[in-house]
Amino acid sequence: DSTLVKTLLGCYEAYTGEKGYCIAIGGGTYARALKAGVAFGVNRPGAPEYAHNTDERMSMDELMEDVHMFADVYKELAD
Repeated sequence: DSTLVKTLLGCYEAYTGEKGYCIAIGGGTYARALKAGVAFGVNRPGAPEYAHNTDERMSMDELMEDVHMFADVYKELAD
């Protein structure tokens, strides 16, 4: 219900057209060191999963979409 999570999910949904949702992972992230924070990454439904694997990569189009999405997140949270 936090503003941070609602903003992240809202921007994800606006850019991807997909319903955003939260997941909990078994591994640790830097977010556990913060008083109020989450780890956030974009997984696109149906896209190959290369994150944290050999030859980790994404297309230039996906990268640029993420750059714009994060810029919108920062703008909304700064207001």
